Amino acid sequence: MKSVSNRKWTLLQQEPPVDARIKTWLLENGGKEDLKITNPSEAWRIKYSDATFTFHKKGTLFVTESNDGALLEAHKFIDSLVGSKFVPPTREALVGFDETGKGEVLGHVVLVGVAVPSGLYNELESVIGVADSKVKHTLGYWDELKREVDAIRTASRLAGCCKSPCLEF
Repeated sequence: MKSVSNRKWTLLQQEPPVDARIKTWLLENGGKEDLKITNPSEAWRIKYSDATFTFHKKGTLFVTESNDGALLEAHKFIDSLVGSKFVPPTREALVGFDETGKGEVLGHVVLVGVAVPSGLYNELESVIGVADSKVKHTLGYWDELKREVDAIRTASRLAGCCKSPCLEF
């Protein structure tokens, strides 16, 4: 599993164009322009560390996954221009539930709940992103996600951010 997942942004037209500001930032921070564009829908491509940023003429910016944590700085810069893909929480904690199983007739149902302090939102979002549970992943993928969430949980406890038990497994 890569340490920074792939990501997509939809860029609205602004003056000056957001894609030009992003392209300039990437190039000023070590990116190299890839002049071999083979798809007519692409406006530009930039290799940045071990990832590739591709901007499509219809306004979509896509970046491939990476093992370089420095790529998160690029994500943060782009988010500062276009906003996060999620709405930041305004409450003290985030609570979620999910269930799996077949039910009474065909078998057991398992219900799981989690409470996360909103102060950990950005850090968890950068690690997990949108974890698509409907797509088949290897056991290693889920183990790595759990390891990264455990590291955040441990760091948050050491920093004293949690007043109540949260991020419990």
